[in-house]
Amino acid sequence: MAEKIRVARCDEIPNDKVKLVRFRGRDVAVFHRSGQFFALDNRCPHQGGPLGEGHFDGMSVVCPWHHWDFDLKTGKSRLGPDVCVRVFRVVIENDEIFLEG
Repeated sequence: MAEKIRVARCDEIPNDKVKLVRFRGRDVAVFHRSGQFFALDNRCPHQGGPLGEGHFDGMSVVCPWHHWDFDLKTGKSRLGPDVCVRVFRVVIENDEIFLEG
């Protein structure tokens, strides 16, 4: 059975903000962007920069250390098909945010 944890109520993460959580032994950044919630590994694959401290570029987050970008939906970067971060499944139930995996 897949693990499922409650992250927050939807109104606890304002639009264009992030909340950091631990899930399955990893630091995960939960982003609220344009009314949707996304969850990515908080560690940039380049040199471990904290993606949760990055800025938005459309529907991507940009690492604050070296400006590598990652699509919030897919975790893929514009830098190439092999550059990506792990994406976690977000489930909304009764205005509560859960991660599943």
